[in-house]
Amino acid sequence: MGEIIRKCWIKATQSEPYSPWQVRAELCNRELKKAVRLHLSNTKAPGRLWDFCAIYHSEIRNLTAHPLFNLQGRTPYELVTGQTPDISEYIDYGWYDNVWYLDQETPFPEDKRKLAKWLGVAHRVGQALCYYLLPESGRVIVRSTVQPLSLDDEQMPSVQQAIKQLNQHIETKIMDVKQPSLLQEPLMDVYEPYEPEADKPEVDNFTPDAYDAMISAELFIPKEDVLIPATVIGRDMILKKTQLDKQMSTQF
Repeated sequence: MGEIIRKCWIKATQSEPYSPWQVRAELCNRELKKAVRLHLSNTKAPGRLWDFCAIYHSEIRNLTAHPLFNLQGRTPYELVTGQTPDISEYIDYGWYDNVWYLDQETPFPEDKRKLAKWLGVAHRVGQALCYYLLPESGRVIVRSTVQPLSLDDEQMPSVQQAIKQLNQHIETKIMDVKQPSLLQEPLMDVYEPYEPEADKPEVDNFTPDAYDAMISAELFIPKEDVLIPATVIGRDMILKKTQLDKQMSTQF
């Protein structure tokens, strides 16, 4: 971190402890946590799945045009990449929705269609429209053969019973895992405490020359009749002290 700051001539600043409103990114983190807690509460999903829910809401925020002047009506994804985002992977499903998928290991003549919970888009597996699913085994799988439940399916007693069994199996498999503190916080509009020093150990190693603008500067110095390239690696503190003593003696 310190090397990047020096190389790019960045003036490093820090926020005040327990003052997250001084960092705009912390405000986004607050809204993200609120959305995750609310979604887990509404869907009654196991707390162990909070990371899938957080990724889903982060991706939705990146693909949503927020009322911010700097965005100029565009989404954060378009502002960074310059490309219009493709939302086709998100329009048919919501997080923890009941969906159908094909289980290729089901023997004949049983129905290959099985129920699962939709957990999000699997960007790094397969091609497009590939999703993370949570079947009754409680182990996350990735499939592209996914279909949403129709209104007729949701009204069928057999499907309702299958959904009830799916929820019971998931509760039995993973519901007993202790929820992290992120999910135990109340659903209030509060500021989470933030201590920037805890995440910046390089602050303890600060030296007066750490943020010297001339450090890492590239220049040419004369050597005999030739200019050779060089890089500034530090200041001559002895020469600097001598010059400072001369200035003080001149003033007095």
